[in-house]
Amino acid sequence: MKRCLVLIAALAAQPVLSVAAVAYPQGTAGSPIPCQAAVPCDRQGENAARGASRFYVAVSGSDENAGTQSEPWRTIAKVNSSAPPGSLVSFNGGDTFSTTTGIVVNVSVTSYGVGQAVVSSDNTAPCIRQINPAGLSITNIGCIGGGNRTNKTSGISVINDQVGNTKLAGPTIDNVTVSGFGLNGIEVKGLNGTSGFSGIKITNSTVHDVTGNGGVATGCIVVASGPGYGTNNVHSNVLISNALVYNCTGTAGQTNWTGSGIVVSETQDAVIQYSVAHDFGSANTNCGGPVGIWTYDSDRVTIQFNEAYNGRTNTGAGGCDGGGFDLDGGVTNSIMQYNFAHNNASSGFLFDSYEDDKVKTWDNNTARFNISQNNIQAEFNWVATSTMRSPKMYNNTAYAGRSGICFDTSFGGGTMDGTPLVANNVFFGLVGRRIIHVPNAQMMLVGNDYFGSTKFSWRSVDYMSFAAWQLATGREIIDGENVGLTSDPQIYAPGGGVTVGGYVPAKLTAYNLQAGSPMIRAGINLESRYGINPGTQDYYGVPVAAASLPVGAAAGAPTASTAAPSAPVQR
Repeated sequence: MKRCLVLIAALAAQPVLSVAAVAYPQGTAGSPIPCQAAVPCDRQGENAARGASRFYVAVSGSDENAGTQSEPWRTIAKVNSSAPPGSLVSFNGGDTFSTTTGIVVNVSVTSYGVGQAVVSSDNTAPCIRQINPAGLSITNIGCIGGGNRTNKTSGISVINDQVGNTKLAGPTIDNVTVSGFGLNGIEVKGLNGTSGFSGIKITNSTVHDVTGNGGVATGCIVVASGPGYGTNNVHSNVLISNALVYNCTGTAGQTNWTGSGIVVSETQDAVIQYSVAHDFGSANTNCGGPVGIWTYDSDRVTIQFNEAYNGRTNTGAGGCDGGGFDLDGGVTNSIMQYNFAHNNASSGFLFDSYEDDKVKTWDNNTARFNISQNNIQAEFNWVATSTMRSPKMYNNTAYAGRSGICFDTSFGGGTMDGTPLVANNVFFGLVGRRIIHVPNAQMMLVGNDYFGSTKFSWRSVDYMSFAAWQLATGREIIDGENVGLTSDPQIYAPGGGVTVGGYVPAKLTAYNLQAGSPMIRAGINLESRYGINPGTQDYYGVPVAAASLPVGAAAGAPTASTAAPSAPVQR
């Protein structure tokens, strides 16, 4: 999915963090944090503005008042004209505040009292737009625009356009709901050189029904920079967690992708986790289309514990993509782990390298312990129109109930470099379909299980059995011995995965292993053979070790007979 330079002008025109696998609790996306005794409603957002002036706004107030809690202001116009930059403005929970301008002064914003205050914009106004703020917060606020197809702005927009390649602190955006804006739902951008933000936090928030009225490179949540494209150091230390995004529709007739779910670019050190993206990209007509959760032109990004489903693109009008997850052009040292992709218009998980006069490098990226089911194009897909260096894909489970292709590759002039590795994956295909399709790549396939289909496509030749393919290609052989499997993985319910609402392994039992599965402890020791640390857990949170890896994303619950075999498999 090539990102072309057209997005630079488009972005400018629009008005952690470790990758190591650790045990996390189950997460449900978009779950607002309720007001609790430790942080009551009328104190939310105060930490970010500690020591600053505080003002109150309520529909029962008056702009002639002092702006105290007992004598609140009434309108957003009064906030814009009277609240000093850096102050904290609290809106009365349950009230709706109409505006034709949005909140455009650099203040922290929150609700007080009971419930969430709502800022209602017309078709020309954002909800909140801040230019060059530092260390401010936007919490516990609802933003409703004039309509996805009619509003002409983004909902919450935080911009650094300072000269001198500056890095501002923050922002913190927590427990907000955003809908009805024609461009992005939430955007944090640098619009001058490599000026940007450090310490961005977007958490516990819901964004929907946005991106439907023009613009390219649009999404429900976007962290990006047009002028900084190709530098990957505009933003740093980004956390997006517990976000729910949907109906990021995109817009037809644009010159680049529109309608993604969550996208981070020009960033060093980011984590996107415990989030859900679904039903995005339906109006996109560009080939080079939207993705649910993804990154490009970034370094050290972790995408983990998420779900992406029902991604769309308007294929009838020339649109493509609409996949679940993606490490795209210019991405280095990044990882997708413990994610679930299903029923998307393209691939479940994509590696995509491309090269233009800005983005040159795609290197050392990994997909591990993910589950992919019933995506239309392929479950896992590698696309290289430039050099793809050292891609690694191990301990994933793919069920190709629609396309039949578990692992697909395409190389439009691109090449493989380094050590491309595909290991310890379960590929569950459809009888008569190609279970893998590798037209012209050199890569290492070891320790994978191929089941459900016996058709292998390699360098434009179809082989009708694993044995014939292995004999012709030399794959799945280590030290002269076969290490590939063609066994029933004994998954509980292949194709039976349901929408789980984020990372909730207890609801995705379909892809766990039955007791006695031949996949348990059957994996290649990636650490001893290739120097790869596989992490400490499987998709379900079960501890794993390099010396006893499973094949696939699930380690299973070993029975007495498999828990301590006399000769553990060490390949």
